[in-house]
Amino acid sequence: KKVEHLIKKLKKDLADAVQNKKRMEAKYTWIENEKQFFGQGEYDPTKRDPKEVKKRLAELETSQAKLSKTINRKVMNMFESAKKEYDDLKEKIEILTKNKETIESFISDLDEKKKEALQVTWKQVNTDFASIFSTLLPGWTAKLEPAEGKTMMEGLRILFARGGIW
Repeated sequence: KKVEHLIKKLKKDLADAVQNKKRMEAKYTWIENEKQFFGQGEYDPTKRDPKEVKKRLAELETSQAKLSKTINRKVMNMFESAKKEYDDLKEKIEILTKNKETIESFISDLDEKKKEALQVTWKQVNTDFASIFSTLLPGWTAKLEPAEGKTMMEGLRILFARGGIW
């Protein structure tokens, strides 16, 4: 009977240990990654003195208590939040700067194409205008040209000539 009772107790302890292991693996994800090192180095319980570990724990808790008096946790959380927000904004600024450069390049290309199209149109209109004008008034010619010191983009003026004198 004692042996059967001992076997039942050991089976129950084993089942509890397996459940505890599964619970700990689910709660502490690092266990899965570090499992291969168990029984070696810092994961070897035989190489550590429990009294020294307790002493070290007490030292660390004391140090943490001293630091917690000087460092306001709320401020640290606020700092981390502000830093994250700053980093996010910095990243957004970089994206916007790249987008701005792309848009400016696109606008510049469109301006060049617009100037080229207007140049071609101006030449064609000038030719047609001179032809129509000389047809309606023989001996006279007309042309469109930019005002002195100005470009075609700043406006055109109409010039008339009779007998080639402008």
